Amino acid sequence: MFNRSIGIGHEITFTIITTFVLWRFGSEIIRYAGIQYLPLLLNPLVVDYAFSQFRIAFAIAVLSFFWRGQHSRIATITAYVACTSIHTSVIIFAVMHFAANHFHSKDRRALTMLILVGATIAAMIGPLRDMILSSIGDRRSDYEDMSSSAIYLIFWALMLGFMMYDWRNTLSTLDGRYSLVILSIVTVNILTGGYSTRFIAAAFPSLLISMANFKSKPFSVLFIIFVPYSIMQWLFWLRIL
Repeated sequence: MFNRSIGIGHEITFTIITTFVLWRFGSEIIRYAGIQYLPLLLNPLVVDYAFSQFRIAFAIAVLSFFWRGQHSRIATITAYVACTSIHTSVIIFAVMHFAANHFHSKDRRALTMLILVGATIAAMIGPLRDMILSSIGDRRSDYEDMSSSAIYLIFWALMLGFMMYDWRNTLSTLDGRYSLVILSIVTVNILTGGYSTRFIAAAFPSLLISMANFKSKPFSVLFIIFVPYSIMQWLFWLRIL
């Protein structure tokens, strides 16, 4: 994009995008969780996302200026349409963002609807993916297997359980509601073999913010579990495990 329009080289373009993505991630974490949680951004999923998933990472970073309702409806819709032209999976994230903003009441109906949204998306990108893409003549219906093992994803399923247990507090924040949708996708994908890591990476700030907001003393039990899990992720990423 930058290379074609103003002649900036690919390496500089990728560096700009990566810096922008990490800056937005860091800004969200500092503002809504606290600077003490910033080191946890050093995660292999985030590194891979920011340094290799350029289109979707850039699109989601741009949407971070809009999905919390910071701007007018017209500006927000325009941003989502523009970002969809960057990466079509923005449509899925738009549905999740809408659900997190719409189902904001602190009742079991909102909890159920958010989980159902996540489960439905998981079914559409998992067992129903080939049928949906084939029905519209999309040749991309043949994808390589990009699923992750149950052991690799088990922390996120456990986190979903903790957040459902503390569901009233979870529903009180936008990040908590968004995390419910993301974690529902991941949990269903453990059973169906769907692709989860991109969703985790794209929603990583909200997931960390939700961990910080989880009520337990003297420390958040989710962080106590997450830190050794994050170390395990690095060992897996570096092919030590």
